[in-house]
Amino acid sequence: MRSNGINATTDEIDLVKYPRTVDCTVIDCTIEDNLSWEGLDTHGGENIVFKDNTIRNVKVPIAMVPVEVSIPGDTKRYLAPQRCKAVGNTIYGLANARGIVLAGACSNTWNTIDPSTAREFAGGNVIEGNILYNCGESNNDNSGAILIRETSGTIINGNTVDGGNTIGVNIFQSNYGFSLNGNTVKDIHDAIYTTPSCIAIRSSYNQGSINGNNLLRVNGSLDTYVCVRGIWLATGTGNLIALGVNAITTTTILSVQAAHHSALHYGNIGGSTVRIYSISGSPESVRSASAGSLMVNIAGREGTTLYLKETGFSDTGWRGVQTINANTTQNRPASPPTGYQFFDTTLGKPVGYSGTEWKDAIGNTV
Repeated sequence: MRSNGINATTDEIDLVKYPRTVDCTVIDCTIEDNLSWEGLDTHGGENIVFKDNTIRNVKVPIAMVPVEVSIPGDTKRYLAPQRCKAVGNTIYGLANARGIVLAGACSNTWNTIDPSTAREFAGGNVIEGNILYNCGESNNDNSGAILIRETSGTIINGNTVDGGNTIGVNIFQSNYGFSLNGNTVKDIHDAIYTTPSCIAIRSSYNQGSINGNNLLRVNGSLDTYVCVRGIWLATGTGNLIALGVNAITTTTILSVQAAHHSALHYGNIGGSTVRIYSISGSPESVRSASAGSLMVNIAGREGTTLYLKETGFSDTGWRGVQTINANTTQNRPASPPTGYQFFDTTLGKPVGYSGTEWKDAIGNTV
């Protein structure tokens, strides 16, 4: 086959002559052996539903992507898919190709990450209840069994990704308000790429939630590298990820790896802006948050592991939270922060650290 399997699309930007394709459903079809094109495809469609189909040996089994046209002196991508669904499909991949792709209309290049350049985000789309076998491209962390980019309000729910290369679910760039819940991702592997990941926040400007997913490494001998990362938050800007409870098998080497811990938060406390975060180092003058928020310092020591935000929304006003520590003189902390309090059981009294030495309540060095 030298064309798309089933294509619900428009390839022009004149919406009077060539309006968007709308309100189409493709259900219970079988598409096979298309090594050059997409299986089920919409360019800029609206309310297109791909449901309960079976796709085998197809270059890109399901693509919900923007209209692409070339106009001299202008940019290329214009109309993004809106309120489309890929639901309940079974995909048998080529072992070196993407499975489901959802993309918005960036201005001129697939590598654009600044959301201000997007012509139109892919809005309100759903990827749910699909089963994908052996999808994802080897040694390519810009791809994935499921790949989304330049989207808003995307729901990725209840899918199963079984095997495949490099990344299972790739939240690539400029995805706002995404929800990644209740998916099972198993045995993501690669012979070359050293850190295959079940879920990746690959680039910048991604904001959403990851919760209730099962991330499994069942066959550790499947390839040279298998599920080295459960969830990977790569280096990027503008990311804010709410990380809930995800089940990660003990055989996965790294449950969560974040290049920027300040881009993670682990849920809300009371109000919607009072959150729990993590960071490596002190959050003071680094991480803005609302009063009452908590910060866990993964590189902390006595008195610097947990911080409480005591002032209004800003990046200052973080205070280290200290638990009362009691031990002998010999077992005092070696280099605590200034003001650290300690009950010395050898002396039978509380002491405090001045920054250079220990003193008792009346200022004597002890």
